[in-house]
Amino acid sequence: MSRRLVAVAFALGLAATPAQAQLAGLPAASPLMGSVPAAPVTAEPLPLSLREAVDRALTHNLAILNARERVTRSDADRLRSLRDLLPHVEARTSLTRQTTNLAAFGFDTTLFPGVPSIVGPFNVFDARLGASQTVFDLSALNDVRHDRLALDAARLDALDTREVVTLVVTDLYLRADTAARRIDAVRDEVATAQALFALATTLRDAGTTTGIDVVRAEVQLQARRQRLIAAEHDFAKQQIQLARAIGLRAAQPIRLTDAALTLPKPAGTLDDALRAAASARADYRAAVARLQAAEATRQAAKTAQLPTVGVRADVGALGSSAGDARRTYTLAGAVHVPLFDAGRRARLAESGADVRDRQAAVADLAERIEADVRSAWLDVQAAEQELAVARNRTSLTRQELALARTRFAAGVTSNIEVIQAQNAVAAATDNEIASAYAVNAATAALARTLGTPGTAAAGAP
Repeated sequence: MSRRLVAVAFALGLAATPAQAQLAGLPAASPLMGSVPAAPVTAEPLPLSLREAVDRALTHNLAILNARERVTRSDADRLRSLRDLLPHVEARTSLTRQTTNLAAFGFDTTLFPGVPSIVGPFNVFDARLGASQTVFDLSALNDVRHDRLALDAARLDALDTREVVTLVVTDLYLRADTAARRIDAVRDEVATAQALFALATTLRDAGTTTGIDVVRAEVQLQARRQRLIAAEHDFAKQQIQLARAIGLRAAQPIRLTDAALTLPKPAGTLDDALRAAASARADYRAAVARLQAAEATRQAAKTAQLPTVGVRADVGALGSSAGDARRTYTLAGAVHVPLFDAGRRARLAESGADVRDRQAAVADLAERIEADVRSAWLDVQAAEQELAVARNRTSLTRQELALARTRFAAGVTSNIEVIQAQNAVAAATDNEIASAYAVNAATAALARTLGTPGTAAAGAP
């Protein structure tokens, strides 16, 4: 697998497997590769810069939308946990007509001559406003703290998703831009092949070369045309994939305005990058928040044995009808003391295991972040060096082609030497384009490992 796929998949925290080889190591069904289209298709190609593509994705990408809903559900959990600590206020009104069997309450009416066993019917009117409040419940407070930290983690996860989406869309834009550059390069190859075919035909007509040189030149011309068709097809597919990720319809034509762009490398040294990454990475901060939430759950299990204190009060009017109702009230305080809870020990063991898992995850992620940064830094350096060599190689192969063309025109050699030089130029040009992409992909991946992927897109010319 190429370095760019490894770099992007590594930055996404994914295994670089052949199944993930397409589209920055992500399957086509991944939410990162989907979106909810929000604009109709236009006949004219839509001008699109890298920054505009990222901005569209941060609004319409499916992974972004899913992350927002996870935050909403986490906030709902937090509000639900507050229910036991906030006041409960209710109002009720009732009018009842009933009879009562005194014997059911233990009264022996035979001892009271003249007193019927069935009393009534009679009316009871009750209108009441009541409230209850938990005064002290340390376990519930820790539950609320857990849900608040879980909400913080969900928000940080959403921020991390934005960073991942930024990286993926940046990579898709770079791939489309690379495909466009390859089209320009192959068109130059077609033009060169046409000129060499015309030269071979002229030399054959002049009797200075044989017909086989003309056939060889025509074969090369057809091969270049075939490469152009493939390059244009690849560019069209790259546009579709980019459109799908940023909220455009697949049929929408796109015109990339950041042609042959070069992403800015993060400023500073490797040590600066290592220091910045630990505090900037949203996934690390989310992991810390989850650890704190697990600790809150363990504290809730520990404090579940403590007494809880609550108060309840109501005031209203009670009577046989609304007209003769009289004001009454109730005020009560209660202390609940748990004496035996068979499940508490299990909750303590489970919450303790969760805390240890989260501690291990945070420690591992801290080390992985350093490894990510160091690896991405090396990738950028290697890609820049390879690009410099690739450019030099392209220059040399073009010189070789010019010399071979001169020798062929002078009749010193056949066009086999020219064809070999043509193939060398094509291979060197492809290598230079791929190397330029590798530099940008490695730079974007480095920005992701530092927790600042948006800076690369923002800094694009």
